[in-house]
Amino acid sequence: MNKTLSFLLIAFLFACKVNAQHCPFDGSSMIVIKLMDKKGKVISSLKEPVILAEINNPKADSCSYAKGLLSIPFENLNKALINKYDWASWAKKYSANCSFMKPGHFAVVLGQAQETCMLENGNDYQKRTFEIRVKRGDKTTIVNLPEEKVYHLCTDAGPWTRIKPIEIVLDK
Repeated sequence: MNKTLSFLLIAFLFACKVNAQHCPFDGSSMIVIKLMDKKGKVISSLKEPVILAEINNPKADSCSYAKGLLSIPFENLNKALINKYDWASWAKKYSANCSFMKPGHFAVVLGQAQETCMLENGNDYQKRTFEIRVKRGDKTTIVNLPEEKVYHLCTDAGPWTRIKPIEIVLDK
């Protein structure tokens, strides 16, 4: 009886340990944009930075781990996703059939503290609100970021093929 009980306890503890393992992207989210000109031609390189800018957060200086209003540049997918942290093999695997890996796509990967502001008291969380700012010459195009375009990367949210870029058409 004791052997059976001990075996079940060990099996249960092992199962708990296995279930506790999570994907390497846990807590991370990604925003993808696709830049095009008025003729529909893809813009594949950035001369000026495209910025993901936090807005409407009067408590930004009180956020833990990511203080202040955030301003994060969009980067090509290799820099923003594939070569970020120690994700290369995982990110290559999950992005292999994704349309956002084509030229003209740029991304920002947010950590959990960047997506959600945890106020310093430790009990209050608020979603951050962002807009995308594209500066070209003396003109800045501003695009609001809908919450549904912030994609959680953890694979339990679904395959990465669900990630669709925000298409931004620029004058120049």
